[in-house]
Amino acid sequence: MSNVSHWNDFLQDKKHHARYPESELVSFAFINFPKNGNILDLYCGGGRHTKFLAENGFNTYACDVTTSGVEHTKNLLQESNLKADVKFIKAGDDLPYNDNFFDGIVCYGALYYATKEEIEKSAYEFYRILKNGAKAYIKVRSIQDYRYTNSIKNSKYEIIINEQDNKKQAYKENGLKCYYFDKEEALRIFSKTFKNIQIDRFSLSHGNDTFLDDQLLITLTK
Repeated sequence: MSNVSHWNDFLQDKKHHARYPESELVSFAFINFPKNGNILDLYCGGGRHTKFLAENGFNTYACDVTTSGVEHTKNLLQESNLKADVKFIKAGDDLPYNDNFFDGIVCYGALYYATKEEIEKSAYEFYRILKNGAKAYIKVRSIQDYRYTNSIKNSKYEIIINEQDNKKQAYKENGLKCYYFDKEEALRIFSKTFKNIQIDRFSLSHGNDTFLDDQLLITLTK
């Protein structure tokens, strides 16, 4: 099963939908995105961040590679009487937006499910659709993450999730091909288009500090 097919099936069940926006994204948006600015939630999934943006005065756009994600996001907005432009896109295609259109982009916890080639292309697409001075906020998993440690490695960064413990969150992702990052790889990919790059780390331990969720928070400024 492809990554897209997996998530299309997964997102059909509402019990898998996170309800609330991530606190660090909320803080970033209020500090860095202009009120009434055009903001894109790229790979919106279940739509929680699309909803957050729409209900806080941003001119909100969203897209996803799964039809179930797009449908749920639209329903979520409708239930709250909110508006956003929500589109289905095909993995690897150019983003369906004009040059220099967005005042901000969020791509949160999704880019690492893309291929190396798709991620490299995304760097150019982010740059193309952002206005000068605008920022993209991206969360990706790092090679310090427990899923990477237990994975089947096709290369240093290209892995297949292979979790044996069915109590861990990664178990439901078994078999998915993912692309993980360290700072050097993030800089290699994004410095081809962006000169202003900030990379921070967000880590959270579990199981009495026995395993670690580890992500990189990447801010790109055009």
